Amino acid sequence: MNARILIIDDEETLCYFLKESLEEKGYKAVTAHTAGEGLKVATSQQIDLVLLDLKLPDGDGIDVLHEIRKVDSNLPVIVLTGHAAVESAVQAMKLGAYDYLEKPINLAQLSTSVAEALDSRRQEPSAIGARQSDIEEGAALELADSVGLTEQSGVAAGELAVMSRTLRQLERQLEETVALDSISSGLLRSLNLDQVIEGTLDGLLQLSSVDMTAIFVGDSDDGELVLASQRRFPSRVWEDTALRRLSGEGVLGRSVARLPKVLPLSEAGPDRWVEQLNARLGNDIFTLLVPLKDRDQLRGLMLVGRRGVRAFDRAQIQTFCTIAERLALVMGHAILQSSLWQRFSQLTEREALHESVLQGMTNGLVVVDREGKTRLVNRAAEWLLGCNEDEVLDSPVENVLAFGAEIVRNSLERELAYSGEEIVVERDGEAGIPLGMSISPLRGDGGKVTGAVVMLSDLREARALEEDSRKLDRLAFLGEISAVMAHEIRNPLAGMGAGIQHMLTKFDEGDERHEALERILKEGDRVNRIIEDILLISRSPHLNLAPCDISEVMGEIVSQWEEKAREQGVKIREYYSSALPLVKGDKTRLHQALSNLISSGIEAMPTGGELSISVTGPGSGALVGSRRGAELWVDGEYVEVEIRDRGVGIGEEELGKMFEPFHAMKARGTGLGLAITRRIIAEHGGEVKVESEEGEGTRFVVRVPLAGRGGQ
Repeated sequence: MNARILIIDDEETLCYFLKESLEEKGYKAVTAHTAGEGLKVATSQQIDLVLLDLKLPDGDGIDVLHEIRKVDSNLPVIVLTGHAAVESAVQAMKLGAYDYLEKPINLAQLSTSVAEALDSRRQEPSAIGARQSDIEEGAALELADSVGLTEQSGVAAGELAVMSRTLRQLERQLEETVALDSISSGLLRSLNLDQVIEGTLDGLLQLSSVDMTAIFVGDSDDGELVLASQRRFPSRVWEDTALRRLSGEGVLGRSVARLPKVLPLSEAGPDRWVEQLNARLGNDIFTLLVPLKDRDQLRGLMLVGRRGVRAFDRAQIQTFCTIAERLALVMGHAILQSSLWQRFSQLTEREALHESVLQGMTNGLVVVDREGKTRLVNRAAEWLLGCNEDEVLDSPVENVLAFGAEIVRNSLERELAYSGEEIVVERDGEAGIPLGMSISPLRGDGGKVTGAVVMLSDLREARALEEDSRKLDRLAFLGEISAVMAHEIRNPLAGMGAGIQHMLTKFDEGDERHEALERILKEGDRVNRIIEDILLISRSPHLNLAPCDISEVMGEIVSQWEEKAREQGVKIREYYSSALPLVKGDKTRLHQALSNLISSGIEAMPTGGELSISVTGPGSGALVGSRRGAELWVDGEYVEVEIRDRGVGIGEEELGKMFEPFHAMKARGTGLGLAITRRIIAEHGGEVKVESEEGEGTRFVVRVPLAGRGGQ
């Protein structure tokens, strides 16, 4: 009997070619374009394998996989995605996905994976055990790579697989301890009640035994317990507002107040709140009530739920009780801190004119009397106005505020407040410093105006921050829209790629139609690489950090660009310090980042020239060569790479924009190369600096932390 394969993907073109390709292999294929439609087919028909997209219009593919596992725990599922992430891959494999393929789909790879998955289903459970062993061994090898184990370490792959399995067992045994430690650390970091509650809920969900949780806190006004936050309870539960509040005077409220440890919801006794909550939860969720008590004071109530009717064991209950005790203690401290802060605020208001407060202000403060004479100038005002308080006391306000004095006089005469005024002053030879000025009448006994208080603020920093904020907003918008567009482009591109691969099978090699299709496929690959660059800008790159010899990376890059440089008449000169230390880096990403700079340098010299590359380490003294008779030195725990061209250079305006995404420095290109370089180096904990002058060339300096920096 031919195997039946269900394809769940919202891209109809991709589904069409996948179906065509699979049916040519002898399989029977059916398609579904939504999560709901796919689940209906998977649970109502005889299906032997599922191809599942992770991003569907009406739900998450991970949720679909979870529901499929409830019905058939052994049904092979191959996950497809056009927006790959390590977290989604790990989650899918934990839920039992057989394989994880990234779009655009390689039909040959898909065919192999489908055949192996179906074969494993026919041979289960032995084949499944073998597959699990392969996964564990592969995970062990990846573990070896990630921690820098090499063949010199003498650790065999088989031994690493055993280590991996042992680690998994230890992880399961230590899960509750880790979660408890995580929650405890969060409780110690903050006394903000909202942050403490959110962190506790997140920590509880780290436990495999917990499927949902909620926390109620006490309302000091009426003694009720009010729902503060919840995680993963069915949405229907809290739709009824009556369930979000628990009266302290009710049967359950009195039981919780007297309860020494915990109380299963099913044993909470006759209570309307309990009856309503049980009706909403149904019979397939076991819920435990854990009181939050600080000594004898009830601070709140914690709900912990799990699917099924199986109760929590003694160790799990003890963990919940420990968490509840610590949370209640922190809640008590948070309430006390809030009270203390309230009292402190009242004292601060009464002492608003105290000398220490005045002199500690970051804004300038000038006080004048009714006649317009200066009575007080704080330190910030002295610095902003370039004067000394002792020299200007009792002098007319004109001696202090210059053109701003007219506004102050007007405020005194009219007994009105002014805000949002702007004046320009000179200070220590600096002209045109903008200051914001606000004036408030100073009133004495009986409300009579006795003077005025003038507040001054330096507007330069505020304007710079506004500009930075606008720039960040633009970059954030570009990042968000780029990620969405990249995903939406990749999905139809996947369908096109699958279709072209399918059509290639219809023509023999040498046929001009076969050659044309191959060219189209290569162009699709080029578009996919551009999409990868866009995604790299819109999200943090995943780095495989390990000790790395940056001189080897530079050597590979120079070899890659040598021919291009020679054709363009560019001579590459290299300078390396002796005994360079290793850096902490991802060799592939560093190659990508530094290659962008080498390419930029070569392109800056279209008529030829010299490209100088120097690589130095901390305290380097011995160099292969020198430039202008001066040795190169680097401070700190970095290796420094300097790339200097003698090209056309970059203007000051362009220099400030060259690292912005999509700001192309040349006629052709996406304008992503330098932005990607800065992103990659920043993710390494390093930095990129640039200096340039039109007609003189450009100098890039890249710093990458050493392998031993920061305890690595």
